[in-house]
Amino acid sequence: MARSAQVLTTLLVLLFFILSPALSSSIVARAQSASASEGEYAAGEVLIQWNKGVSDSRRQSALVRIGHYVLTEIPRLRVSRLAVTPGQELALIQRLADHPLIATAEPNYIAHASSVTPAYPDDPYWVKLWNIRRVEADHAWELSTGNSGLVVAILDSGIDINHSDINSNLVPGFDFVNNDADPADDYGHGTHVAGTIAARVGNGEGVSGIAPDVSIMPVKVLNDNGSGTYLQIAQGILFAVDQGADIVNLSLGGGSTSSSLSDAVDAAEAAGVLVVASAGNQGTTTVNYPARYESVMAIAATDHYDEWPTYSNRGPDVDMAAPGGISVDQVWSTWPTTLGHNYDWEYGTSMSAAHVSAAAALVWDVNPSLPHTEVANILKQTTDQVGQFSYYGGRNDYLGSGRLNVHSALREAMLPEL
Repeated sequence: MARSAQVLTTLLVLLFFILSPALSSSIVARAQSASASEGEYAAGEVLIQWNKGVSDSRRQSALVRIGHYVLTEIPRLRVSRLAVTPGQELALIQRLADHPLIATAEPNYIAHASSVTPAYPDDPYWVKLWNIRRVEADHAWELSTGNSGLVVAILDSGIDINHSDINSNLVPGFDFVNNDADPADDYGHGTHVAGTIAARVGNGEGVSGIAPDVSIMPVKVLNDNGSGTYLQIAQGILFAVDQGADIVNLSLGGGSTSSSLSDAVDAAEAAGVLVVASAGNQGTTTVNYPARYESVMAIAATDHYDEWPTYSNRGPDVDMAAPGGISVDQVWSTWPTTLGHNYDWEYGTSMSAAHVSAAAALVWDVNPSLPHTEVANILKQTTDQVGQFSYYGGRNDYLGSGRLNVHSALREAMLPEL
């Protein structure tokens, strides 16, 4: 009996393709249409979802009786994608409407990417942002610019809450240096990091951040000299976790471990919060803490030409790299207005970590169901293997798995899990 069904199915497949020689070109033509109209669907395809509990044998027998070739099976969704003569999709759907084994039958509807920003933003400093273009953030914006429900906590010297290129993205934070609720930036570093993460795109002003529609939480843990204690940083991490941050950016580091800092990182890990930290700028063969902790993403730097700069710490703990610049070719971003100007140059692995934190937010936006560990894996697996050193087993100690590619990461995150 099973062999008879197999022979009949084979005959139906051959007959289908004899009668429908132009099927594949028809599908391609419909899928490439310029814009999505209401109800637009792929020609020559019908999706059926089986009722729960339908056995494989009953499903196969039903398919033989239905008489259409199966193009794709997705068991997790209980879905079969059937080939049908173009123009007969709705007729087949109607015929299957009352089938006792089928929950739904519907067209394979088409969606299109929504471009929410211009290809070349009107931000006047766009030409200076080599780092944003290098990681293909401008291409990634066709897929996502983030959303305000995603929160990146920036544990740093504070943020200029009045800066017009980032202030609309702010959520309440805290100052653990002065122990108050005003995390103002009196050093500049935190505001610079914030601009790379979330400066507004296409607003006719200043610079463009990688994730311009995410929220940023200013948590001041560094003083006006750019220094802070491990306990302040640990308190900042716990605050960010308690206040609902999805990502903690730590563009800072020290040479020693600490139980309080380690425990705070562990608390973030347990809460499903992704922690991203800079590898450090001492040019040593070990990365700083907290980047060296296993659950933290340790980010090294690349320059304008995708090479490893000698100041960037290296070693087996480096996870990946992102643009950090060098002294003669730095990263341009926002700066506190209280320090004399609105934008300035900075370079270092601090800038690199900011790129990865922003990219993580975009990955989460296109696939909110991902656990934080998978977000990290996607970012590492989609890097470009650039630089002057060879990669062995998919990595090296200088750039980890390679340099961040935001567009590639988003495309990978959007792939269905079959």
